[in-house]
Amino acid sequence: MAIAYDAVTDPGYIGTTTSPHAFNHTCTGSDRKLFVAVQTQNTAPGSDVITGITYNGVAMTKVSDMAYPTNNGIWYDLYYLDAPASGTNS
Repeated sequence: MAIAYDAVTDPGYIGTTTSPHAFNHTCTGSDRKLFVAVQTQNTAPGSDVITGITYNGVAMTKVSDMAYPTNNGIWYDLYYLDAPASGTNS
């Protein structure tokens, strides 16, 4: 089966240090896999602030995280979930 692009949800710049942050995304189709990529900037370089991501209450699996450039406080995180619930969920 070929990989097909479904949809993207961009909550935009949140601009706050409070958590958790939540927004809705809609998953459709069959044989679904959901990826979530996050960029954050931490005021304490060397420390990733993302501790976990869920979709519809199900914990997603962390693929990777990295600071770039090193020690400037900007972090990139990537998570995935196999067979996420279809429909619109938080």
